[in-house]
Amino acid sequence: MKYSVEDFLKLTNRMQKILYERDNLHKTTMNIGKMECNMLQYLFTQNKPVNMNQLAKALNVSHSRVTRIMDNLVLKGYALRKHSEEDRRRWFAVVTDTGISLASECSKKIFSQQRKVYDNIEEGKRDELYENLDMFIKTYEKILGKK
Repeated sequence: MKYSVEDFLKLTNRMQKILYERDNLHKTTMNIGKMECNMLQYLFTQNKPVNMNQLAKALNVSHSRVTRIMDNLVLKGYALRKHSEEDRRRWFAVVTDTGISLASECSKKIFSQQRKVYDNIEEGKRDELYENLDMFIKTYEKILGKK
């Protein structure tokens, strides 16, 4: 075999560092914390009001953590809370126009960065790379017990 388990570990660590730096691009572009950024991006991609339970589940955080993050986003003008019209005890998070603008700009920067990576990979090797990365991720998900 050409590569050992240790080689895979080193490669995985390098990939993790790159993904961490990509995530930091979100933070530096948006000038907000990582969890605030994640919530804003989630709200942006949903493009509709999201209830607090769904947010907690999607972000894998407690309801109290969702409340604190929402407080920060509301304070900064990036999101709003709205009552449910059917049940006044339920609240929904809605991204504001300012939040949409910020999340959209961040998505454009991430896409631009990804485009540069894609363009720098030899055209004949892109499919093979994609298939190998997909296999690698699926294997990790299987081992970690996620689908």
